Amino acid sequence: MSNTPLKIAEKQVESAVKNRLRQEQQGILRHASITRVVSGKLEAASRKSEKKQKTKFGRSGVYVQDAQGSVAPDGYVRRSPVQELRVAPGYTKKLVLKCIAIAVLLLLAVGAAALLVKYVAI
Repeated sequence: MSNTPLKIAEKQVESAVKNRLRQEQQGILRHASITRVVSGKLEAASRKSEKKQKTKFGRSGVYVQDAQGSVAPDGYVRRSPVQELRVAPGYTKKLVLKCIAIAVLLLLAVGAAALLVKYVAI
């Protein structure tokens, strides 16, 4: 196979395209690497500041009060940012069912007592 001017130009264009593609890939990898490094440093700084804040509050016992606070389902207003409200999933539903069960049992007990009074008193 002889190298014609057309084949030589084709190889040069192909080589130029490959080089340009390789340069773009390296640029993208470099950008992603820089972004990853910066993101990691920001996360580390954030964790470090949170740890400092927790240890500072733990040693001094002084807690900053936030203005609005958080309202619990039972109406209690929690103002301490350290004290978190944790309620199990389904807690309210379980509490309502327990109250209904107690009310039904009380009605049955009162009905049984009324029947006993009625039949024993005769």
